Amino acid sequence: MYYLTLIIVLLFLVPQAHAKGVGVGLMLGETTGVTAKSPQGDTALDAGLGWSVGGSNPLQLHGDHLWIVPGAMYYKESTALDLHFGIGGRMKFDDEINLGARFPIGLSSQLGEGRSEFFGEVAPIIDILPDLDVEGHVMVGVRFYL
Repeated sequence: MYYLTLIIVLLFLVPQAHAKGVGVGLMLGETTGVTAKSPQGDTALDAGLGWSVGGSNPLQLHGDHLWIVPGAMYYKESTALDLHFGIGGRMKFDDEINLGARFPIGLSSQLGEGRSEFFGEVAPIIDILPDLDVEGHVMVGVRFYL
C-alpha cells in the first residue's frame, strides 16, 4: 500500500515539477519516500511523503521552509556544498495522528549542470499532539529538476 501511494504521488509531482521548476526525487533513511523542493532564491519550500523504517512503519508527511547559504562549505575545494536550515511541520499517521514541529539542517550539492542535487539532512522533531514527544530524522536523497 505504501509503494502504491508513493507511486501515485510521484506521478502527480512530476508534471507539476516540470511546469514550476520543482525538484522531485527520493529520500532514504528516516523517513524513506518521495521528496520535492521549490527553490525561491536564498529560500526554498520542501516536502516529503514516506514511511518510517522502524516500528510500525507509519505514513508521514512533512513540509519545511528552508533558508539556504550557497557555498557555505566546499568538498575537495571544487564542489560547493549549500547549507540549509529551517522550520516546518510533520504529520505522522499511526494509531493516532501525530502533529509536530520539524527543525531540519543539512547540506546539498548540485550535480552535473544543476539539473539534480544530492542532499543530506538531520531534523529534530517535537511532536505536540496527541502527546509531547521528541524524535529525529536522518536522511539522504536526490532530486531531479525537470
